[in-house]
Amino acid sequence: YPNREDIITQYGDQWTEPPHYIGNGPFILTEWVHQDHLTFGPNENYWGKKPKLEKIELKMITDQNAELAAYKNDELDMSRVPTGSEKTIMADPVLNAQTIRYYDLTTFAFQFNVNKAPFDNLKLRKAIATGIDRVAFIDNVRRGIGKAATSWIPPGMPGYDADLGTEYEFDAAKAQDLLEEAGYPNGEGLPTIKFSYNASAGNQVIAEFLQGQMKSNLNINVTLDGMESSAFQALVNAEQHQWAWFGWGADYPDPDNWLPDIFGTGAGNNHTTYSNPDFDALCDEAAQELNNDKRLEKYAEAHAMIVEDLPIVPMFFRERYWLVKPSVKGLIATGLDHQCPGDLFWTAVYMESE
Repeated sequence: YPNREDIITQYGDQWTEPPHYIGNGPFILTEWVHQDHLTFGPNENYWGKKPKLEKIELKMITDQNAELAAYKNDELDMSRVPTGSEKTIMADPVLNAQTIRYYDLTTFAFQFNVNKAPFDNLKLRKAIATGIDRVAFIDNVRRGIGKAATSWIPPGMPGYDADLGTEYEFDAAKAQDLLEEAGYPNGEGLPTIKFSYNASAGNQVIAEFLQGQMKSNLNINVTLDGMESSAFQALVNAEQHQWAWFGWGADYPDPDNWLPDIFGTGAGNNHTTYSNPDFDALCDEAAQELNNDKRLEKYAEAHAMIVEDLPIVPMFFRERYWLVKPSVKGLIATGLDHQCPGDLFWTAVYMESE
């Protein structure tokens, strides 16, 4: 966004420090104790509805376990749920009652390179999509957080269809039949498959889950290719991968941001090398359609086409999981929230004595 040149010229490196920082939201930055906290107060010049809160203090806590401890000690009104403690929180009747869960318009999937053998074989792609137990993935890898996905557009978005892609729900016997139809009965004769990913600890667990699913359900051997982040991104951008992990989050909540940008022929974010003139035509027609119902119908057709052609295997829709004290009222969480739930509607939040 444009910034005030006179403020930056006058204060130099201090232009982001209160009281110099200029903003036009319902709150203004009144204090910044670096590496500890930021304090915000109401903006008397705000053009919209005046906020109900007199102060917001955002604590800078990098250790999620320390954050949870502070929440339990009533030092925080909101807290992230630390990775690995999700099921413990769910089992605690007091804490579980204080949780909020919401989808954040992000989908993760396995993307094929559909022009690189063996994934130029649609039946093989369908066999693999049907041979992955997404429910086990959510339970064991995601610790119960998230929703198994068989389509691309996430819940909370125009174009989400809960029934789309259900033919790819886990069915080992069906997957084995599809594998045989693809020409690889019981995995026999299948060329080496390499799965590439950014080798973070979380992605390593995902890769190992995929490897295990392929072996146990389809007798397919998968070689894991964990890479440093920039090297992995370069590989995918050059479309030299066979199979890779990826995710997409909404820049804005509309299918226009989820279909032509990712699967259109030659699109900058299309790394599956997928190309379908019928899909491109539908997206072009949708982009020019002024009737919103008809526009969404065209995108729905395009979405169904992607699910049928399967350049990706959708795995899960990401879910946010937070603890919020009962005294926090009026919190409105949306899929476009950023650092914490409700941050697009802070004016509606107020505190009530417990």
